[in-house]
Amino acid sequence: MKECSKCHRKVGDTVKFCPNCGSEFLSTKSDTAIVPTAPKAVKKLGEASKELTAATQDDDALAFVYIAQYSRNDGPERAGVLVEDCKPYFKEIFRLLDQGSVQEKIWPNLPKLRGYITSTEGSHRAALIIQQRLDENKDTLVNMLDSLPPRFLQFFREEVMKSDDSSHARSTNTGVFIFTDEEPDAHLCLLSNQQVKKLLDNVMKVLIQQGVAVTAHTYASSHQGRVDELVYTFAPEVDTFLDRCLMPAGKFAVGPLFDKNLEARHRLYHQLNYGIASGKNYLDKAALDQLRMIQGTLRADLIRVFNNLYYLKAVTIDPSRVFINNPGVFQKVIHQAFLLPLVDSLLSRFTDNNIKIASLSVSDDDSANLTKLIGAPQVDLLFGENEGRMSSTGEN
Repeated sequence: MKECSKCHRKVGDTVKFCPNCGSEFLSTKSDTAIVPTAPKAVKKLGEASKELTAATQDDDALAFVYIAQYSRNDGPERAGVLVEDCKPYFKEIFRLLDQGSVQEKIWPNLPKLRGYITSTEGSHRAALIIQQRLDENKDTLVNMLDSLPPRFLQFFREEVMKSDDSSHARSTNTGVFIFTDEEPDAHLCLLSNQQVKKLLDNVMKVLIQQGVAVTAHTYASSHQGRVDELVYTFAPEVDTFLDRCLMPAGKFAVGPLFDKNLEARHRLYHQLNYGIASGKNYLDKAALDQLRMIQGTLRADLIRVFNNLYYLKAVTIDPSRVFINNPGVFQKVIHQAFLLPLVDSLLSRFTDNNIKIASLSVSDDDSANLTKLIGAPQVDLLFGENEGRMSSTGEN
């Protein structure tokens, strides 16, 4: 028998390791010599693991601040991520502050808000982290983007990613918005369609999972600092990644997003939507005069829409004004008639712009009304259709 000199447990002469404390006997002939190397090795391994975990967590926190600081997206001098968005990383951010990779951000005109921003050194380090993530997950990202309809990918790249409209184009909200495209070549109104919005959400989910996009609150200068909704925000390197991986392969649709016929429907959608978007709930004489100038097939579709709206009691028609009685029905009808053809083109696997005219029905309960769409007198009077019929038949 021999005794462990560390824990004093007696063991047999042939035992090499103490069953109680794990110490190794240098010689089976000695009952006192031990080398307690195993516990030290385990301790060093644990310390190394903790250091590696801490470094990884610091990288995650730094990457988050780096991406989220442009959630407001209105210039470097306004950049910064709000403190409340960084709650999951508070411990790591304190370390990053000590390292000088992250700095506190105070907006002079927004006294209620506090935030963080990356330093020059922190931005450089974060950019390398993002680039490594893009390189390591290249196949996953390319396969996901390659699975998208070509025109949607073009829309995502040219309009959603580069939009300054934080509260709409990059919103995480799943509700339907009323969009007004201020620029003639913008089509962010398409995000009011649930199919388009769902596809965008799916794309963003993958980018967030790969660590190259985040969600963070945008904010405004009103009320000395108003916190707004959560928005998607991309790492700047994602744009370069798309250029490098997809453009050479010809996977982007090029040229205008839609042809002139679909663009005419897009403009008409906004003309009709203006009353609701401006909070008036009516179309005034100036708006109606613009609608009366529309000719051709689009004019016929417009008159058909107004007949539908009239018989659904969604509007009250006056010669100088159209009152919108039911904004929900009104929006659904004009969305189906004038925006849905653009959605069909956007989500098509092909890049042609064949127009698919959507049904104007609102619900099964309203289907009986659709048989009446021969022409309501009020609608005919609104668009001067009675005068056209009278002149064509020779009536006075």
